[in-house]
Amino acid sequence: FFLLVIRLLKKCHSLSFFLHLFTNFKKNHFAMGIFTNYSTPYKYITNKAFIIIAHVVSTISDKINSFIITGVLSYGYVKAFSVLFLLYMPFYGVAQKEANNWYFGYNAGITFNTDPPSNLADGQMVAPFGCTTFSDKNGNLLFYTNGQDVWNKNHQVMQNGHFAGNENFRESTISTLAIPFNQDENKYHLFCITSYDGQNKNQKGDNPGLYYYIVEPYFNNYQGNVSDPINVVTGPTFEKMAMTRHRNGKDWWIIVHENDTDRYISFLINENGVDNNPIYSQIGIVIEDIPGTLYNWEGYFRFSPNGEFFAVAHSYDIQKFELFKFNNETGQLYDLISFDCFGDPFGVEFSPDNSKLYVANYIRNVDPSIPDTLFQLDISNYNYSSILNSKTELLIASPSFDLGSLQMGPNQKIYFSRNNSNYLGAINNPNEPGLACGIELNAISLNGNIAFHSLPVFTQSYLNPADFSFENACAGTEVEFTLTNNYNV
Repeated sequence: FFLLVIRLLKKCHSLSFFLHLFTNFKKNHFAMGIFTNYSTPYKYITNKAFIIIAHVVSTISDKINSFIITGVLSYGYVKAFSVLFLLYMPFYGVAQKEANNWYFGYNAGITFNTDPPSNLADGQMVAPFGCTTFSDKNGNLLFYTNGQDVWNKNHQVMQNGHFAGNENFRESTISTLAIPFNQDENKYHLFCITSYDGQNKNQKGDNPGLYYYIVEPYFNNYQGNVSDPINVVTGPTFEKMAMTRHRNGKDWWIIVHENDTDRYISFLINENGVDNNPIYSQIGIVIEDIPGTLYNWEGYFRFSPNGEFFAVAHSYDIQKFELFKFNNETGQLYDLISFDCFGDPFGVEFSPDNSKLYVANYIRNVDPSIPDTLFQLDISNYNYSSILNSKTELLIASPSFDLGSLQMGPNQKIYFSRNNSNYLGAINNPNEPGLACGIELNAISLNGNIAFHSLPVFTQSYLNPADFSFENACAGTEVEFTLTNNYNV
């Protein structure tokens, strides 16, 4: 190929001129602009592949060093032409894809391994409420669970993956969360939390609390294995939890709420597992177990992608929404702002840039005559009046569906479940204010499968990580790095 190019260039002075223009980079910055604008198809080439290809091309150019293009090019220019397409092209860090596959609802599923996301029809799970899914860094499915059963990548229940007697797990608002071990990505921490009904404990568990399992998805050629529960981490607790990164970037925090108190409990998860010395934050309302009250324990917990904010929806009789700041170094909640103007708040989610907060109420379940509503709040000025004044009504549900949970996807759109629907809705531009956020009611078809109240829950760290691009990665050159997403550094 290169020999042919050189022979053609000998006979075509106009092509020779353009070759000179592109190769003499230091004198012709126009070349950089050209390659930057047309580099998008190559942005997924990894650093290793880049270096290998560059060396191969450079070696080939060495073999043709006896050819000189008369009057225009020297050997140096020929060699520069050989590697220029690689040398001055921007490359991008490869985003993690642990949250690329979602299974939820009644055998429903979607994948973000395609663009736009597409339907998955092979799910075996029925998840009326909480569930989670985990994939590897390349977006290959590893396991999914509703808290009652754990399915492997082949959609079979893992060894010890049916939690007999714990059917109440799958009735929890947020029933399961998973993260890999710090120093062993062949194993995963799996946390399950029981649903709690003070009026009928036998129905929903005599020992409500946070349980801890170990999942080995690669065991026995991907058949998978689940350990017996290590123990009840803490209890009794209400049926929701959330997880975020520690400030050190490697450890994790998981947070739950103690029953009949105003105490949140934060547990550190590090290379030694779950730390048995929890951090208590005595703040916010008391969530009481009062006979005759309705489902005070339902509603979502959610951390912002940067781990600095924490939102809580209290549904039914409480009907409050609380927003906190979180110290992701100490595990403490502080600086509470409380709202009581959302009817029956249920689903909550932050925008990728941490400036907006979305709240979906589920008031139709309390009063069928009142439709569910989706709201946006601007929390960039963290004070009560500013946030309340920014409250924008985005969507009023029709009689044909109820609103459920909200969950950001790997594409930085926010999806919302529509109970008993064959579609997911989407907020396409969640960083934008008000109606500019772009509500789409039928964003993804589930191909006949059904969504219920909840979507799979993930730690936000996997959904909007900081990322960077780099240029000039050959030995002996100066490498230039650029942040392409600095929201959650």
